[in-house]
Amino acid sequence: MSSQGKRRSRHLPGVFLPREYIPRAGDCFVMNKRVIWILTGIVALFVFTGLLRSLTSAPGPQLGAEPLEWSLVTFDNQTISSASQAGRVTVIEFWATWCGPCVQMVPHLKQLNEQYHDRGVTFISVSVDQDPQAARDFIAANAMDWLQAGDNLQGSSLADAWGVTSIPQAFVFSPEGKLLWQGHPMDLDDVLEQGAGSRQ
Repeated sequence: MSSQGKRRSRHLPGVFLPREYIPRAGDCFVMNKRVIWILTGIVALFVFTGLLRSLTSAPGPQLGAEPLEWSLVTFDNQTISSASQAGRVTVIEFWATWCGPCVQMVPHLKQLNEQYHDRGVTFISVSVDQDPQAARDFIAANAMDWLQAGDNLQGSSLADAWGVTSIPQAFVFSPEGKLLWQGHPMDLDDVLEQGAGSRQ
């Protein structure tokens, strides 16, 4: 193509672009309109996916409802359940090694376990890691000496059954097995002090 068939781009000094590659104003409008439609479709897909997930996820335990039966397998192959914890306040906390806020909560949970274990409170951390060995290594490296279970060690997910969609997340059950509280583990101090762990 001769220099006559080329036109200097206004936006790229010194670079020649073939005439057919230089979009006209109308072409730009059509391209921008297409981009807008594509972006709108992507946003709509994300909104629909989130709505569908919220509609199809399990409702989870209900505050004050009838005692809930549950079962977990620890990383040392012990089975713990609502029946085995009868008579004790039970804190079940969901976490993962790849979750930054979960990792930050480890020292806090360790302190709470030391403070309340002899006051009738059992702490159970449930890892939702897909790789159990990653959780085992992290637990050993950080001396997490309270009960440690894997959410996928028994073939079914307690996190899915309870509708857990974000972590860290904790559930506090009464000695009778009723749900007393659900929320972020950072708020466990007040919950345990005001009621669940008040027994000496």
